[in-house]
Amino acid sequence: MISPAIHLGHKLDPATLDSLADFICGDGDRFPVYRSSSYLTRFFQNVGINATHDGSTRKWWVLEVLKQLHPSDLEKVILRLVDMREYKGVRDDLKLAARSMNDILAMDNLAIGFNGSQPLLRRAETMALDESEIFSAIPAKWQVFKAAFNQIKASNN
Repeated sequence: MISPAIHLGHKLDPATLDSLADFICGDGDRFPVYRSSSYLTRFFQNVGINATHDGSTRKWWVLEVLKQLHPSDLEKVILRLVDMREYKGVRDDLKLAARSMNDILAMDNLAIGFNGSQPLLRRAETMALDESEIFSAIPAKWQVFKAAFNQIKASNN
């Protein structure tokens, strides 16, 4: 069952805010729009937030703006980032935005849903994690270290 729409009533975790700052700045790969200085200012002003980029590093400036926002303004930012109008109707960009946003919001047990084309905030669906898979799997990059360690250990015996 999909949870009903909710409103953001609390501050988000710093890791979530950091990822939102990455999303807003954009990179053209993980996020659909790269925003230069003037476009960062325009983005915030389009959601009713009076913020003008001061020329500092984009990511850190955006993160500071986000940290200062009331939860209701932060909700406006989140919803605008997954609004069809932000992408001028380009559905592939909207799909990328929604997937990326849900990955980010999952850290705070939140998700984006849609009522028609209107985005809404809701509680995330319960994630099913296979603990045996998580705790037994060794990432491939660590296999090299494990092999080297075992080789050193064997040569010292």
